[in-house]
Amino acid sequence: MIFKNNLFSSKVALVLVGAVSQSWAQEAAPVATQSTANSANSAEKAVLEEVVVTGIRSGLTKAADYKRNYNGIVDAIVAEDMGKFPDGNLAEALSRLVGVAIDRNNIEGSKVAVRGFGPEFNLVTLNGRQMPTVPGVYNGGRSYDFNDISAHGFESVQVFKTPTAQLPTGGIGSTINIVTANPLSAPGFKGSFSVGGVVDSTDTEDGVTPEVDFFVTNTFLDNRLGLSLSGSHQVRNNREEGLQETSWFNTTDIPGRIDGATIDATANQRADGALFFPEKVGFQVKDNERTRDNARGTLQLDVTDKIRATLDYTYSAKEFTTEGNQFGTYLGGFNMSEGVANSRGVITDSVYSSNPDIFAFPTYTHSATWGYEDSTNKSTGFNVEWQASDALVMVFDFHDSSAEKIGTGLDNSISFINGNWGGYFNVAGGPAARINRVDVSFRPSGIPTYDYDVVNIDNTGSIIPGYDEIEAADLGSTNGTFNLQRKRNELQQFQVDGKWENRDGLFNDSLKSIEFGISRMEQEIRDTRASNFIVQGAGNDGTSTVLNYGQFDDAIFTKTSLAGFMDEGSTNPENYYLAIDVPAAAAAFSRAGFGPGLTDFWNVNYANCEIVSDAAGTGFTDLATGQRGNDRCLLSAGPTDVDGTVEEELTALYAQFYFESELNGMPLNVSAGARYEDAKTTSTALSQIASAIAWSVDGFKVLYEGVVPVPISATNSYVLPNLSLSLGVSETGVVRASASKSIARAGINDLRSVLAFTTRQFGENAQANSGNPSLEPLESNNFDVAYENYYAEG
Repeated sequence: MIFKNNLFSSKVALVLVGAVSQSWAQEAAPVATQSTANSANSAEKAVLEEVVVTGIRSGLTKAADYKRNYNGIVDAIVAEDMGKFPDGNLAEALSRLVGVAIDRNNIEGSKVAVRGFGPEFNLVTLNGRQMPTVPGVYNGGRSYDFNDISAHGFESVQVFKTPTAQLPTGGIGSTINIVTANPLSAPGFKGSFSVGGVVDSTDTEDGVTPEVDFFVTNTFLDNRLGLSLSGSHQVRNNREEGLQETSWFNTTDIPGRIDGATIDATANQRADGALFFPEKVGFQVKDNERTRDNARGTLQLDVTDKIRATLDYTYSAKEFTTEGNQFGTYLGGFNMSEGVANSRGVITDSVYSSNPDIFAFPTYTHSATWGYEDSTNKSTGFNVEWQASDALVMVFDFHDSSAEKIGTGLDNSISFINGNWGGYFNVAGGPAARINRVDVSFRPSGIPTYDYDVVNIDNTGSIIPGYDEIEAADLGSTNGTFNLQRKRNELQQFQVDGKWENRDGLFNDSLKSIEFGISRMEQEIRDTRASNFIVQGAGNDGTSTVLNYGQFDDAIFTKTSLAGFMDEGSTNPENYYLAIDVPAAAAAFSRAGFGPGLTDFWNVNYANCEIVSDAAGTGFTDLATGQRGNDRCLLSAGPTDVDGTVEEELTALYAQFYFESELNGMPLNVSAGARYEDAKTTSTALSQIASAIAWSVDGFKVLYEGVVPVPISATNSYVLPNLSLSLGVSETGVVRASASKSIARAGINDLRSVLAFTTRQFGENAQANSGNPSLEPLESNNFDVAYENYYAEG
């Protein structure tokens, strides 16, 4: 979908800071004198002591120092960097790093791509812990959604662009580690509280949405016990205006479709002479509301001088709702009478006319759409750091985390059309519009334009003069799609990491340290889905047959000009749509239709519509009496169609060696290591059984009945070596080189053993797809070279 959001927003914030220590000083040894004269001079003055001031400048310097001292290629952004710009979340802050790009969703940054690799090839960790993710509608499910978390309450974010043995697998593009603030790292009391508001020019309500965040930390018992709390609450509303994606068919794949049309192809320069014609022209308007809440708490205790224990909890929740309209015309080359092709064979201007011989007429389709998604992420972790000796540090870490999404997945929708064949008329006797001609123009830039030639007919088929446009009374409902999805990932991970420093020069003087560890991770991802396709006024073959004109209150539809649409639109009065009151349309849809009195061929609803009798005289109409009854259609996603579970067990061992030496007087740092990882994947799924295909305005939809279990298991193991070198070629310049092997595991959706069918468009072959738990990870041999110049401090 292509969207344009008129992205202009302003933020006003009030920041209240109480008893906040943003900087502090510490004493250091006296600065060494440079000469006897200087020593004599200094004797006459007070002893000068070095004062180290920390704060914003210190934070920036710390990020630069971390990048410079790291053997591989890494970027880091600290809290001070995040505060320079009004970043909505961490993804937007990361976009300022070299080689990092973001994918926006609903205005904010959502996914991260690094060095050209998409979000599914970048692994996100929290304090070194692998975090659970849930599959999206269209992606594989290992990509992390930064839209769930704000930029508040984090100390830094590290982007590792070259693999090392310590890093978990999955980040061919990068491994992104989010680091949270710990109270014992900065003793004392600190706190902040911020209240802000956002005015979004796309918000139709023209209101101010709130943003609130706080952070407080303190230490006790002579700085041996520390507690920190942080949280944020953000609300954001916006409107999306966009074009629906349009497929282009060609005369080579679908011969004969437009043979009856007169096409001006004199400009076509294609050697094969092929022509491309549009599937549809479609537009969309959506109003979105998002509420995001984040909270984090950390408790630290120095049990002894050599043991530090940390207990932490992280929570994030996002509620997203959307409501909108889609409108346009399905073309598909049917009844094209005229067209003009450009030099690439694309028919940019075309005319579609009615075909009385087959009672076929174009339609102006409108759909009410709505959906929601509730996301929740929780993580509880416990960490013990033990200084086993002067040379050895051991870290034991465990966390239990979960991620869950509940919502519609794809939007629910209810479709309305005017009559598109000669047998359509208003059963109640009123007019029902018919379109005799549609002119469509796709411009090289800008939105498509269209014009309709409309006539109205009565129930005898006679034209009613004075009607020349589609009105509310002309629309009848055809079908509705209702979805429900729940996806949950539960992950437990236990890690033991150690670092040994070669203080005594054992083995080799250039060997400075060895890092080693073991990790065990288990995760279970469950994906359940239900989808119900309800056809109103359907024939016994499931085909939509509109007979319910006049059963929808005209107030549900409001004529709305497309002038100014996507900042462009049109001043042509023919370019309009009927904006739909979504809640009112859904209520009316559940009650529109006819009860007893129709033949067996003209069914009221398709069989998958559950009938309830609570309409209290506002339900289906008795065709014989004209009176409404108590029965109505229950609008729901119906029973579960897909229930799939993927279990993944990962066991890893690693060792990384660090060396320091010189090359022609220049400092040389070398790190080499390897990581062994063993994986077992088991997929158990209940797959749908396809039973029929029904026509809808959007194409042919597959109908289902029943499910069957499909279990599959697979294993794999890898050894992943790495080698990194950094050479200080000058006081400010560093050259880096790295060679490594890395992997990225297949997306969760690709590992599910679920058989799924797709909606088939006119002229396309039917398709089905299934995941495969035996999919091997993607392997990458990486070679990186970089030059960095640290021309100034910080």
